[in-house]
Amino acid sequence: LGPPLMGFPAKLLWVIEEATEMVARAHQITDIKGFLINWLTGRAVTDPSSGPGAKSWWDPVFEFIGWPVERLPHILMATESAGGLQAGLAHRVGLKPGLPVFTGVNDGAAATLGSGAVNLLDSVITLATNGACRIVVPNRLDPKIILARHLFSWPFVGEYWICGGFN
Repeated sequence: LGPPLMGFPAKLLWVIEEATEMVARAHQITDIKGFLINWLTGRAVTDPSSGPGAKSWWDPVFEFIGWPVERLPHILMATESAGGLQAGLAHRVGLKPGLPVFTGVNDGAAATLGSGAVNLLDSVITLATNGACRIVVPNRLDPKIILARHLFSWPFVGEYWICGGFN
């Protein structure tokens, strides 16, 4: 997805190495968005841009770090519903039980989408905590280029990808 130490597998490996006892008790591991989707729907899911960088987890990486992909969230496309809002939670917050919850995209992809950059070669520059430039591209960039130029590349919506870099 980008520089190796920023991705979900690197963070998971760090947790496995640094919090061994806690990890041994874990049934499943996810990121914060996956945790929230699970809390809302009761389903452990994520989208391609938030974790795997593809429509499936890459088995060799997780074999290397010692975590079975069966214990990772199921991957749904950004426009797929993760399920309905759980009844108890819906009643507590005054919403309709079963209200569809969608997986969406990661924060950078959401900023790109929100800016209206949805067509091939549309681009956006975000100046916030980080400065980032993103462009909508037809395919994932070659990983060698991503690493050599310190870029990132995530699945976006439809068949498009986002490529970009930080300041």
